[in-house]
Parts: sequence; C-alpha cells; structure tokens
Amino acid sequence: MFKSLSSRLVAYASLWATICIFIAGILITDNFHQSMEKDLDRRLNVSVKLLVAHYAAQLVQNDTLDASGNLGDPLFDLPLSGWYWSIASDQGEVLVASASLASGTFNLNKDQEIAFDESNQRYGLGIGPDQQELRILERKISFGPDRIFLFRISGNAQDLQNRSDAFKADAWLTMAFVVALPLLSIVIVVRLVFKPLSLLQDKIREVRQGKADQIIGSYPDEISGLVDEANALIRSNAELAERARMQVGNLAHALKTPLSVITNEANEMDGKIGPRLQHQAQTMRDQINLYLERARMAARSNMLGAATPLEPILRRLSNVMQKIHSSSDLSISVSIEDNLTFRGEEQDLEEMVGNLVDNACKWARHNVSIRACCILFSDGEKKENPFLKIIIEDDGPGLSRQECEEVKRRGYRLDESKPGSGLGLSIVDELAHLYKGSFTLSVSELGGLKVELELPAL
Repeated sequence: MFKSLSSRLVAYASLWATICIFIAGILITDNFHQSMEKDLDRRLNVSVKLLVAHYAAQLVQNDTLDASGNLGDPLFDLPLSGWYWSIASDQGEVLVASASLASGTFNLNKDQEIAFDESNQRYGLGIGPDQQELRILERKISFGPDRIFLFRISGNAQDLQNRSDAFKADAWLTMAFVVALPLLSIVIVVRLVFKPLSLLQDKIREVRQGKADQIIGSYPDEISGLVDEANALIRSNAELAERARMQVGNLAHALKTPLSVITNEANEMDGKIGPRLQHQAQTMRDQINLYLERARMAARSNMLGAATPLEPILRRLSNVMQKIHSSSDLSISVSIEDNLTFRGEEQDLEEMVGNLVDNACKWARHNVSIRACCILFSDGEKKENPFLKIIIEDDGPGLSRQECEEVKRRGYRLDESKPGSGLGLSIVDELAHLYKGSFTLSVSELGGLKVELELPAL
C-alpha cells in the first residue's frame, strides 16, 4: 500500500500507538467508573450500619420509630436528592423513611434476581420517586423471633454516571492530546532516521549526473556497507568501460595492418580477382568498423555518471557545419531550451547529432533548423523521466515513408553522388537505442526531411 519505507514506518507505528492508547483509555475510564461505584457501595454500607445503630435500640424494645435520623448527611434531609433510606417489616410495610424520600418509595428493579449474601445484604439498581436511577443496598437484620426488618438505603446512581461521563470526556480529550504527541514524535524520529538515506540519494544523483565520480560522506553502519559496495560497482563499471575501449583500440590496430596488406596485394593483381578482393577487403573494413563502433558505443552507454550539456555541442556543430558547407547558400538556425543536459558521453552525442546535421546540410537547399527541448515520459511505476528531444529539419527533397525506413539500414545510400559510407544513420539509430532513446524520420514542414532524436536527460 505504501511504497515509501518512511510512510510505512509512520503509518504502522502510528496505528500501533493509537491502538495501545485507545485500549489504555478504555481501561482507565472503566476502572474509574468501577472505582466510583465501589466508593458509592462503601458509603452505602457505612450508612446502613449507621442506620442500624440509630434504630437498633428502638427495634429491640419495639418502640415507635421516629424519622429524625439523617445519618450525619444532609442529603438524607434534602427532598428527592436520590439519597434515601427506609426500614420495612418482613411483610414489606415501610415503618420509617428518610425525609428526602418525601412520602415516595424506592425499590430494586423487579427484573433483577439478586440473592442476599452471607451478610444478608445485596446491591442492585432501582428507581426512585422522581424516576431517578439509584444504587440500592438492602440488608436484613433479625431482632428476635419473627422480627426481621429490611434496611434499605440508596445513593444517586445518575450522579455517579454523570461524573463518570464527565471524566470520560476529559480522559478522551487528554488521550487525543497524548496520541498527537507520539505521532509527532514518530514523524520527527523517522525523518531523522531516514535523513542519511535522503543524503545518499542526493549523492547517487550527483554521480548519475556526472557531478561526482564517487559517493562521498559519512553514513550509519547499517548503510555504510551499501555505500562501499556502490562505490566499488562504480569503479568496476569505469574499469570495464576503459578496458573495453582499450580492447576495441587494440583490435582495430591489429586488423588494420592485415587489411592494408590484403588491399595492397589486391591492387597489384590483374584481371577480375584483384577488384573482387579489393571489394571484399573494403566490405571487411566496413564490417569491422561497424562492429567495433557498436562495441565502443555499448561500453560508453553503460557508463555511470556521464553527463553532457547540450547547448555547447549544438552551437559548436552548427558553426562547424556552416564552415564546411560555406560554398552553399545555407542558413542554420538553432533554438535550444535552457539547461538541457544529455545523460551520456559527449562523444556519442556529437556523433549522433553531427551525423544528422551533416546529412541535413548535404541535402538542404537553403535552410536547416535545429531545435531542442525537454519532454517527460512515464514508466510503469508512474515516474516521469526526462528526455531530450532534438529536431533537425531541412528544406531539401525529403524522403518517402518507405525511403525513411530504408536509409536506416547500414551501408544503404540513396544517392551515390553524395559523399559518405552509408553508415551514419544506422549508427545514430543504434546509439539512440543503446541509450534507451528513439530515432524517427518523417516529412518536414520545410518540405524536406524531419529527424526527431529522443535521448535521456538529467
């Protein structure tokens, strides 16, 4: 769900912290309610003992009971306060009750089947005279044969519930604040922990852009090994590319002398065999040049950290071509967006663009246009990768659709009167594909050929 490690860590840690604090909140508020209920039960127990003590002598002597006792708590005198007491006979007749009851009654809810414990008392919920919810304690006490009395006392359960709800509201508000602090701490800690990875990403980007040849900096032990391995890979890549260049040069030098000998011997031979050998030797030379060039291009295209500014190359090529084709009435216009950089080697860029511009100048009547801009492509992971788009147009005779495909073949030449080996466009096509780019030909608005070269950019 989350592709970012920091996002995963923040999400999972935040979820776990929230769950833990939520459970803690439930336990705290439930314990508070139970504690208040126990305190109320203890208060009722003390009050019923005071009630028994107050009326015990009168009950033993079978005197008339007076209703003067408030048990030391003014709430038992306050009408409909929720704090009531009463004494009833075993037949259920109320003999005396607190002044707070105001001639009303209070009893345990009928749907409760609560048995008396070993102390002959029981707790339960009931309803008072003003439909108040009450917490009630009943206790049976015997004062002689067939003289059993029921002492009943109540506390305001609704008040207890209101206080419990107020505590819950304050507790959950506090919990929300308590949750916010760990979440903020988690975000800060994750940013600090992953900061070296962000720094490493910047350093790798500098290597890829050619601003550095190694990943430098001090990193934690967990990723320092990765940095060392990456630096070793960069060095190995550079060494392999250099070795490939050396081998290509050695092979070219080794083949050059034998081919020259074969060509010279063929020149001295009479009849049809000499020209035939010359033709085959030239074919061999072209094939060797082509595949050596391919090997050289493949070695360079895999180089890490190569970066080439585009504008100086295009300006220099434009000036060179203007001088080479000075005999023609030729105008070369150049339009380039700012800060365009090719992600590759300068020599490859010069070879591709040089071939295309030279070809356009050969065929153009009067005008050649060179334009360059940056475009974005989305890959399968929905990331936008920058590419250079170099457009070269001329007002020459142009090519048909079929000819546009044919000229990409190596050695193919539409007009033998024009100088060249016929390898230029095929080399451009292969180089562009080695860099994961593209090379297309079409009809220009100027009337001639339009070439579009797309290459990776920084």
